[in-house]
Amino acid sequence: MTAVGPSTPVVARPGRLHWVDVTRGLAVLLVVFYHVVIALKVDSVAAPGWGVVLNDALAPFRIPTLMFCSGLLLARSLRKPPGTYLVGKLRHIAWPWAVWTTVIVVFLWAGSSVAGDGNYGPGRLVELVLSPTTYTWYLAYLLAFYVVSLVIPPAARSAAVPLLLVVSVVVHDGDGWTRVTFLLAFFFLGDAAARHQDVFESLSRRRIVIALGAVAALGTAIASTQLPGLRYDLVAAVGVVGLVVVAVPLGGRLAPTLLGRGLSAMGRDSIVYYTTHWIVVTLGVHALGLVGLHQGTLMIVALLTAGLTAPWVMARLSRRSRLVAGLYAWPARRTSSSPKGQP
Repeated sequence: MTAVGPSTPVVARPGRLHWVDVTRGLAVLLVVFYHVVIALKVDSVAAPGWGVVLNDALAPFRIPTLMFCSGLLLARSLRKPPGTYLVGKLRHIAWPWAVWTTVIVVFLWAGSSVAGDGNYGPGRLVELVLSPTTYTWYLAYLLAFYVVSLVIPPAARSAAVPLLLVVSVVVHDGDGWTRVTFLLAFFFLGDAAARHQDVFESLSRRRIVIALGAVAALGTAIASTQLPGLRYDLVAAVGVVGLVVVAVPLGGRLAPTLLGRGLSAMGRDSIVYYTTHWIVVTLGVHALGLVGLHQGTLMIVALLTAGLTAPWVMARLSRRSRLVAGLYAWPARRTSSSPKGQP
């Protein structure tokens, strides 16, 4: 998720794993769609049946897939000196968490003040910042996982994957330690896949493996529509692994297409899309209500369009403006390439 900073021009590099960009972009799209569907409740509009079913089917894949893709970058990041490594994570993860959590708090407090309902007083706002339900929690988890990985050897990280999955099932407390251990397992799994890239990609391109992965992902999606709370379960784990396996050949083929280029762009700027869309979607619901649009399907289309367009614009602006880029990463110091003594 931090492979390319929001203010860094996107340059195709030889050997770049394009399927990773496509997969990460797909995961971000699923997150945006989820927030669009649940946002309809703000306007007391019932989500259409197809939206509810699709959202339930996609629930197991969103964040675990993002964590897996982030884990793929761990080994490369750890080649840096520890100080440089930590500073980079603070700049690209801790800073946007602080900025956008503050934005959420101000947004909800201001909205509550205007509405006069008093739902977001000081106590509620503090609770909101500390709550694991605020959508910026993902950045806090990601930062913690990167920091923890600094002191855990590679072999131990790989060995921890099945143990963490077992713990997540035994604890079974929903969005508490179950979520922490489940997502850490996929973060470490992505790291293991990156360290054994040739073996992982070779297996993922075998037809039998692709078929099994597709069946696992589809079966998990169907099960998720029937069994609530399947997001951090062993069934979900099998489905996410299946999706990732299928993503290797499919993402590579999609990458040169129009759809693939769009998903790749979202994947490279995932931090921008993840942090920006929620405010836009929430404001959009109120705007649609003011103009009298209360039809579920049309609202989903409109909100999804807005939730993807605004981050796209912000990503482009961040490459031209240090001020906008500062919303997504702590600005790096300017360095001069002039010889010593030259202005």
